[in-house]
Amino acid sequence: MLFNHIKTAFRSLIKQKSFTFINIIGLAIGLAGCLLILQFVAFETSYEDFHEQGDDIFRVTYSKEKDGVESFHTVLSYVGVGPALKENFPEVLDYARLRPVATLNASTVITVGDQTFEETRVYYADPSYLQMFSFKLLQGNPETALDRQFTAVITESTAKRYYGNENPLGKSFRRGRNQEYVVTGVIEDTPLNAHLKFDFLLSHETLSAVSRNYSPTNMTSFHGHLYIQTLPGTTAEGLSAKFPQFVDDFIWSVQNQPEGTELFLYPMPLKDIHLKSNIQHEAEVNGDESTVTYLTIIAGMILLIAWVNYINLSTARAAQRAREVGVRKVLGSLKGQLIWQFMVESAIMNFLAVLVALGIVMISQSLFVQFGAAEMLSIKPWRSGRFWQVVSALWVFGTLFSGIYPALTLSSYKPLSVLRGNFYGNKRGIILRKALVIFQFTASVALLIGTAVVFLQISHMRNKDLGINIDHAIALRAPVLADSTYDSRIRNFKTEMKRNPLVTNVVAASDVPGREVNGATWFRRVNQTREEGIFCVQSRADHDFLEAMEVKLLAGRNFSPEDRGQSIFINEEACKQFGFSSPEEAVNKEITFAGGDGSNRMTIVGVLDNYHQLSPKVEHTPQITRYDPFVRRYYMVKFNTGSDPGRTVSQVLDLAEGTFKSLFPGNPFSYFFIDEEFEKQYETDQQFGDMFGVFSLLAIFVACLGLLGLASFTAELRIKEIGVRKVLGASVSSVLWLLSSSFLKLIGLAVLIAAPLGYLLMGSWLQNFEYHISVSWYYYIYAILLTGVIALLTVGYHSLKAATDNPTRSLRYE
Repeated sequence: MLFNHIKTAFRSLIKQKSFTFINIIGLAIGLAGCLLILQFVAFETSYEDFHEQGDDIFRVTYSKEKDGVESFHTVLSYVGVGPALKENFPEVLDYARLRPVATLNASTVITVGDQTFEETRVYYADPSYLQMFSFKLLQGNPETALDRQFTAVITESTAKRYYGNENPLGKSFRRGRNQEYVVTGVIEDTPLNAHLKFDFLLSHETLSAVSRNYSPTNMTSFHGHLYIQTLPGTTAEGLSAKFPQFVDDFIWSVQNQPEGTELFLYPMPLKDIHLKSNIQHEAEVNGDESTVTYLTIIAGMILLIAWVNYINLSTARAAQRAREVGVRKVLGSLKGQLIWQFMVESAIMNFLAVLVALGIVMISQSLFVQFGAAEMLSIKPWRSGRFWQVVSALWVFGTLFSGIYPALTLSSYKPLSVLRGNFYGNKRGIILRKALVIFQFTASVALLIGTAVVFLQISHMRNKDLGINIDHAIALRAPVLADSTYDSRIRNFKTEMKRNPLVTNVVAASDVPGREVNGATWFRRVNQTREEGIFCVQSRADHDFLEAMEVKLLAGRNFSPEDRGQSIFINEEACKQFGFSSPEEAVNKEITFAGGDGSNRMTIVGVLDNYHQLSPKVEHTPQITRYDPFVRRYYMVKFNTGSDPGRTVSQVLDLAEGTFKSLFPGNPFSYFFIDEEFEKQYETDQQFGDMFGVFSLLAIFVACLGLLGLASFTAELRIKEIGVRKVLGASVSSVLWLLSSSFLKLIGLAVLIAAPLGYLLMGSWLQNFEYHISVSWYYYIYAILLTGVIALLTVGYHSLKAATDNPTRSLRYE
């Protein structure tokens, strides 16, 4: 019986080639779009899944509030918090601290023999880190690899880069000038779906030998990342309820904080970090939970639209298949057998669509490069059992969802009425088809509105005046290895670079636009109490900063080479929060550290306009820039592009490299373009925008494919009516309107529903941005016009064909 159903189904599908083609292509594109999105979503939600004890690990973060307003929230914690939590919380089984060797975004120098490397992913780690987390140690003992000073575990790729095919165990390398480490372990490379990636793990015990300020019980200075492993079943809510008392007993008691200040520790589940954490000092740019949510919704919409197409087209063919059903029933077919027949057709159609979809998915992997998710190329989804489970589930569910209603409808026809020719389209079926068309285009128009809003918001951020000129600027990493002659060498470096007419300026600075400012603390005016202090980020720069970066000076003067380190700029936001009535009032006033005795004073020599150190996605924060002509972090080189930008950049880089290596021998030369670095902040939003746009257009294409099929069947069913109308004198335009109006009315209704829906959804998304556009009426006009044009072209083809056809063809047998 099953074989007979399959054979009959194939005959039916082959007989109706256009119907079969439209359905398979529509279903395949819908499935492929859904699978591509789900591949991305699965990767984003898989972070830290490979850790066996991942459900019981939390990262402890630190926050400070003043008068109920959060001043900062950082992933860094104090060195003594971990041991104290383990000692005082019975549910805390162990802790692991991970401290970056270099400060935020900075690097360290590793030397092996006569080779020198610049490394950024280097951390001091407790021995427990290797046991708490499920990173595979390829060589060495995880229990002892980091239990002694000056020992190190390196990744497999690092071992090959440094030692080739030699056994790295027992080999040594030098960090900085004089720290010699022995390799005691080789670990597999950090998986792509880990929120923190490393190349070197150095023994945490080494800190007691190399850091003068290190204390294992310190509760006042930020140290690094802290992870705790808890008893199974421990929740973040349970830990959070106990943390305030811990803060009072162990942190607040040893810190001298102003009145109105509150300190908080927050436990974040390890698996939530990538999508739910975007605070200061993250190891890398994390994902966005809202992006994953919106893309999942789009995936569902595309799939539903594809399935709805099948339902619409199947029920639209009811009149053509009604006589077939009548004959089958007269010959003895039962309703259940007919249902099985139509469900088998649905299963075959969905199966063929799945095969085509899998081909589309395989050849579309390069799309992830366009979406800024190139790491996805290394993941082959078809090698995963979970992928095939999802594909199988979509096939089964698609067969049932898209096939059950047409099967029940077609199998319920009464043979006597059908064979007498008294069959007319079921009124409920017509209403359902109209409702489904409205659903398809409501979703499509809402997605089009969303695409417009996302595109314009990203353009708004990228084109917004940053208040600082980052064009034609290269950032060089300052030398890590330096001696007592550094001050004169940096002066010589700037002098030599400026002699070249291509170079307009050189700035020594602690921070560059596009990266978090590393320093931050509390400041107050000298005549204020410590309780009135404000939290400011603090950077350092020399006297060329203002001119080179073209930051607007609102009041005061520029830095001068005669200034000392106590001369500072403040930005306009800091000026307001310090309580100055105007920038002019702030000039020459003194500020000091809020918690100090007031002896360490700094003089405000200028007030700067608020410029965007980070993306316009975040609000302006109070910022202080201290004068420091010998700051050793970055050198920002500004240059003219000339008539040949590519050649100019190459010449400037050659000049910078030659000058740098001659003045700072033994240091690796490293650089990046500041505008490109700033652009990285938009990667997540740009990725979301690209995916949103592509898959929204895909959804509209699938919807229009279904509309094309419906228009074709409508024209076919009314071909004799059209012939009679034309014989009686109907014009082409009136026939066109007759065939198209019903569809256009449905699309108009869909627009009316989609407009407020799109407004609500995108208004919610825009709240993630501090500086955002307003959802304007012309976004709806764009969506309505585009949808109308596409739908008109789709319906118009078959309508025009039917309207211009010779009526004698349809009436020759009448």
